Parts: sequence; structure tokens; C-alpha cells
Amino acid sequence: MVAVALATATLVPSGIAGAAPPQRDRFPVDTVIPFPGVCAFDMTAHVLGKNHLITFVDADGNPTGGFLSGQLFVTFTRDDTGATRTFTISGPTFFDENGNIVRGTGRWATFTVDGSFVIASGNFVMDAVGTILEAKGNLRDLCELMA
Repeated sequence: MVAVALATATLVPSGIAGAAPPQRDRFPVDTVIPFPGVCAFDMTAHVLGKNHLITFVDADGNPTGGFLSGQLFVTFTRDDTGATRTFTISGPTFFDENGNIVRGTGRWATFTVDGSFVIASGNFVMDAVGTILEAKGNLRDLCELMA
């Protein structure tokens, strides 16, 4: 399973770059992600918007962390009925020196450690692929919202 959060992270231009401090990149996002079997029905997500990435580096130009943010809109479509729902997922993402996700804030569409697919708003401790391990905020089950 690939969460929209993970998909967003994978849309970062080839990893956290190691150049002169700090490096800034801006890029558009326009991608379709299938979500078969995540709910009792299959869904497809269309993610559209703009992102910007800031990579922080040390004096030697080695990455020390990063920040990805922007304005993204995700439209989930039930494949069986065509019903849609659109969310803004501004979720700023914080990376470690290896480009792994460590923390998220704002609004996300992602998975929780128990496997629930959620629209989440708040502050989150995450694993390297964007699964919420700890949350302070609101988690709404996306499958229930799309039912």
C-alpha cells in the first residue's frame, strides 16, 4: 500500500540534495494513484498542486534535514460508484538527513500504524514512509468518509 503522503514524498526531485545551504526547489504535482483494496471498495486519488522543498546542509554541504510543503489537492474517487471527495493536504513534511520522513504537520491523507487510511490534521510522528506512529490532532477514517 502506498499512501498519498508517501506518494508526495516520492515526488520530491531525486532525494534530499546536498548543495550549498539551503537548497530550494519548487515543482508541480499532477499524479494519479490507485488504491485497490484499501477500503471495502477500490479508490483512485488524483493529486494536484505545487510543492517546494528546502534542504538544510552542514558546512560541508551534507544534508542535515529537509522540509517539503506546498498546496496540494487530492480528489478521491470510488472506482465502483464514481463518487468523489476533494481534500486540501497541505501537510508539511520534515525529513532527516537521509531523506526519511520523521514528522508531519497540517493535513495529510495517509495510513496509521493499525492500517487505517485517514485524513489527518495535526502533528504526527511518522515512520520513514509516512505512516502515522503517534498523533496529536484529528484522524478521520477515509473509508468511512467515502462510504
